[in-house]
Amino acid sequence: VFILGVLTQKFIIEKILHAPLVSQITATFALLLIIRYGAEVFFGPFTRRVSTGYTGIILRYGAISFPLTRGIAFVASIIVTTALYFFLTKTYIGIALRAVSQNRIAAELLGIDVNKMYYLAFGLGVGISAVGGSLLSTFYPIYPEMGAFFCLIAFIIVVFGGFGSVFGAYISGIIIGVAECVSALFIPPTLKDVVAFGLFIIMVLIRPTGLFGAKLGL
Repeated sequence: VFILGVLTQKFIIEKILHAPLVSQITATFALLLIIRYGAEVFFGPFTRRVSTGYTGIILRYGAISFPLTRGIAFVASIIVTTALYFFLTKTYIGIALRAVSQNRIAAELLGIDVNKMYYLAFGLGVGISAVGGSLLSTFYPIYPEMGAFFCLIAFIIVVFGGFGSVFGAYISGIIIGVAECVSALFIPPTLKDVVAFGLFIIMVLIRPTGLFGAKLGL
């Protein structure tokens, strides 16, 4: 999957990197439609479920109970997020990757291979998304349109935590997740996503840079 992300960057994204914004949006939206309807052609429009050897196992600790699949997804997400944080902040390649995202020209002047950093960034992004999708499929039904909703939730989490902050995304994910669970005590569970959107609107109005986002200036 990492290689697929690198190839996408090289043969599609790289071609439109310096194109007008409208062209970039149009091309990436077209890619989204190709993936979405391609999945429907190859796998069908029907809902599918992934069954594992631990599907249906419930863990109990006192009055608390939760499916093992969700517990594994929770632990795995912490491991992946922590690994990504240390990679971006403690390794030369990770710091170079952040430098390119902040100032491409300055990074080039420092001798950083910008194109390789783009390949790495897109490959990592697609790879981590694949890990998340694999974990999600163990307790959530799979269908071609499911990605759009989770992309929206991911966007809310990133904005809430602050662009460019892995730690912020981690904390905001916990805050929004806990808020949705607690809200189920007061509102119907089907409306829990309203809480996430409500928190998003409040954050944009009060602190547009997010919890841990830095203020940007020209």
